[in-house]
Amino acid sequence: MRRNINIAAASVTLAALVAVSGAVIGAQQAARYPAPSNVWTDVRFSYVIAIPKAGSSSWLFDQHDQWGQSFAECDLAQRTMSCQ
Repeated sequence: MRRNINIAAASVTLAALVAVSGAVIGAQQAARYPAPSNVWTDVRFSYVIAIPKAGSSSWLFDQHDQWGQSFAECDLAQRTMSCQ
């Protein structure tokens, strides 16, 4: 598929962005950030049990780790969730 691109309009738009912001957008700006010296990910496997509350449309969410210990509880009522 062939597409026609208006190069003149794109150049004017880019020039306007540079003139308004006063900065060059691109590799020069990204190069200011240093490379990370250490990267790690903390992974916690878990599962959630959803328990309906009697007589209402609210729920209790109980989150457990891989050993079955509960470490977080959340209440959901009227589309609002609050956690402990």
